[in-house]
Amino acid sequence: AVGGILKLGFDKLKLNNIFAAYKIGNEASKNVLKKCGFHFFREFQEFDTVIKKEVHLIEMVVKP
Repeated sequence: AVGGILKLGFDKLKLNNIFAAYKIGNEASKNVLKKCGFHFFREFQEFDTVIKKEVHLIEMVVKP
């Protein structure tokens, strides 16, 4: 699924970068992104409106 989104973003939409984020501790999501060529971009915190608290995230980026 991630590969299809990357192909659409780069080939059809001509994007220069695609970003994705995962919650710290979610190794499965981290591994999927790394396998698809994503690299660390930054760490940040964001308010999660579902669980009603701040969460710590890692944002990753991939370029064509």
